[in-house]
Amino acid sequence: MSLPHLIAARAARDDDSDNRDGYGAVALAEREAREAIALTYGMIAMVDDAIGQVRQKLSDLGLSDNTVQIFTSDHGDLLGDHGLMLKGPLHYQSLVRVPFVMADPLSPSQGTVNSDLFSGVDIGVSLLDRAGISGPEATHGISIFGVASGELRAREGLLIEDEYQSPVLCFDIAPTLRTFITQRWRLTVFGQADWGELYDLENDPGEIVNLWFDEEYAAIKSTLLCSVVSEMMASTDRRVRPRSLA
Repeated sequence: MSLPHLIAARAARDDDSDNRDGYGAVALAEREAREAIALTYGMIAMVDDAIGQVRQKLSDLGLSDNTVQIFTSDHGDLLGDHGLMLKGPLHYQSLVRVPFVMADPLSPSQGTVNSDLFSGVDIGVSLLDRAGISGPEATHGISIFGVASGELRAREGLLIEDEYQSPVLCFDIAPTLRTFITQRWRLTVFGQADWGELYDLENDPGEIVNLWFDEEYAAIKSTLLCSVVSEMMASTDRRVRPRSLA
């Protein structure tokens, strides 16, 4: 069964009511998707060339041995997944998995791929840790360097909070999303809908079969919903505390 947001995107494509000039998710025909993918690959090649120029300059200046170099992004791109392009309030792996490439001259694990779960909130903490500086009080991030060295445990799961700014796709008001991701599962709750998403990433990496309403996975859904609540409570900012009882 197609999800409401996919149905809405395809309907907007078919009646020419979608916004092709913005950055929100739109459904494309196969030919359009192939052309967009080819152009995107060209842009990626351009970025690769630019990064190479930066790295070469650091080497020319003699700074490569004391500079941590990181390339990342704030989100991915649908790039044809589920017939969609660009981005939106859709937590498919192609959007929430962001590029993160790091070159650390002191790292013993250069040239390796780390499959642990990390979040954008970990980047600042990690850089402070690498510089030998303590992170801010009550931070919610963990050090990538600490996990890589074995000093810290990797995340068992991570929370993604999404407060969209405008009504899109099948949503009459700006949607609110909460997603919890583990190595195997992805659960997404929509604040304005009586449906959600649950995918077995191990057996369904393309996130094709939504298990939200499948009774066989009711216990898994319940556990992940509890994880969403627990993570939201754990991420509450407690740096400013009341000075007295009301």
